[in-house]
Amino acid sequence: MLATALPTEGYASPATGRPVLVQPEGGRHLHAFGDHLHVLLSTASTNGALAVALLTTPAGSGPPPHVHHREAEVFVVLDGEVEFWQHDGDGGTWTRVAPGGAAFLPRGVPHTYRNAGTGPSRQLVITAPGGFDEFFAGCAAVFAASEAVGPGAPPDLGEIVRVSTAHGIEYLVPLGAPPAA
Repeated sequence: MLATALPTEGYASPATGRPVLVQPEGGRHLHAFGDHLHVLLSTASTNGALAVALLTTPAGSGPPPHVHHREAEVFVVLDGEVEFWQHDGDGGTWTRVAPGGAAFLPRGVPHTYRNAGTGPSRQLVITAPGGFDEFFAGCAAVFAASEAVGPGAPPDLGEIVRVSTAHGIEYLVPLGAPPAA
């Protein structure tokens, strides 16, 4: 038997009162740290509830160890070989997550990831509450400004740290340092 009335409470975007639907070609494309972030559901479109994006990372790449003080992250590995490091009180451990697997990284837990494969990795990234897409957009602007100076020009790491700090992200090693082993 079909229900005659569907509940609407909790199913609509708090920003608009309507569902938010984004086609594959929609959203916003951002580039920073060598990564491509295709933002599907932005912080603004969900009124801060969450952000959802597709992340493509080149082989051998990943961010330095860091902490998100404002949001938790969920990574769903779609393609590639991705390893996650999380601090466990004893220096941390690396764990490989195969395509189809997922990682939940709570707010306040030191962590990172790396593409351990030979080709690009792709992950669905969900952050709650939202804000990660705004952080990445700020960093993408810094990277774009460095490219305007000249191809291959390094980004202003002081500005990257400022953008990160403004979004509640703290790096545990100096930017530009070698990644954790």
